[in-house]
Amino acid sequence: MRENHWLLKHQEVFQQLANVPEEHLVDFETVLHFLFSRSVATLMKEISPVAGSTLFLYTAFVLSQAAMIATRSPAQLLSTNKFFDLTLIEADLKDSAEALSLCDVDDNGSLDAQEQTNLTWARSARQFDISGDGRLTHLEIAIRFAYTREEAGVQEIDRTVAERTMRLRDRNGNGQIDPSEITLEWPEDPDQIDVNRDGILTLQELTAEFAVRREVRAAVGIVGVDQGWAIKIRNRFDANRNGKLDEDEWTQYQFPKSPASYDEDKDRSLSLMELATLLAKHRIELGISNQDQLASRSLMRPVDNDFDGKASTSEIEAIKSNVPQHAEMILEFDTNKDGEVKLSEIEEELSKRREAMGYSAQHASAAKRLMQRHDSNRDQKISPSELREEGDGGKGYLKQSDLVQIDQNADERIDLEELARHIARESTSVAK
Repeated sequence: MRENHWLLKHQEVFQQLANVPEEHLVDFETVLHFLFSRSVATLMKEISPVAGSTLFLYTAFVLSQAAMIATRSPAQLLSTNKFFDLTLIEADLKDSAEALSLCDVDDNGSLDAQEQTNLTWARSARQFDISGDGRLTHLEIAIRFAYTREEAGVQEIDRTVAERTMRLRDRNGNGQIDPSEITLEWPEDPDQIDVNRDGILTLQELTAEFAVRREVRAAVGIVGVDQGWAIKIRNRFDANRNGKLDEDEWTQYQFPKSPASYDEDKDRSLSLMELATLLAKHRIELGISNQDQLASRSLMRPVDNDFDGKASTSEIEAIKSNVPQHAEMILEFDTNKDGEVKLSEIEEELSKRREAMGYSAQHASAAKRLMQRHDSNRDQKISPSELREEGDGGKGYLKQSDLVQIDQNADERIDLEELARHIARESTSVAK
């Protein structure tokens, strides 16, 4: 689990703690008050024995206690389900620290009732007083930011992109995009981003805009591998820096499809959205996985020095002297035998190879997890003794009765490829 994430999705913990006898609730309230009276940093020092394991289990514990307390006190807290599905990210804690810095006038690490009146969301502050002590601590404020962020559909990637954009565009370093920093080229529609119409673009407004754009891209099938590659292509060939690829610019790259066909507004240029749509359409029609597409680009990268989507004869010859093995590998994908290799040729060949294997990269990942779960002697095979007996365990484990249908070569053991093909077959039958 990555650091900086506090996941509040531990249903088993919640269910177990919900069954605790009533007479023990006082003890839990004491623990609850202890946890919420301290900052995240203090908790990490006082409670967590493993640095880097962060606080997710403790947060789940705390919110479980809050849920129990809420069932027997006035409904001042949010419903437990809304707490239960939250995911805290680093940005929530950062925003919480900023709120404390601005409003905690007595510097005691929490906001009392008077200090809470300085919050822009003061009217809803009581909903997040999980300990019920009338104060808001660092963690409680962070939970509020997580709640409002998820209600708005904002993900961590949206915030990350917004922060990166702010660092790039905020020339005077005052933490916002001032009117003088808004240009004709960027952003395309500042009025759409500037929700409060004050002429300034804040980090929150940028984050919300990037969240909307991400959802629009998802609606047309654009994913990260499409968007990221579209950005690289645009940045490389956008000579006039208008944020688009004009007709004379897009001809410099070997696109797998005709760029003109994706010029939806017929302005003889491709916007970033149009570029990403072209790449997404190619990926979907080809049926190539994200992992295989990334592998294709990794193979091409050391050879394609001018980043035109093609390894030319001269580029292949140049790499032969330094890395002959890579040159030979690249030439294996020269399906039309013209001495040059296009990125699209590599993608198509990897797609065919994956199809011939009978399973996808996702199936392979699932097979690796199952292998690790069962392969106790770490020989990369699952023997009959490593399979569960009937009635032993539950979902997520293989039974001894599964051996016959998975073991395709009848060697009484299951290897990784057999397992991946089995998972692929199972997923196909479920889809039908």
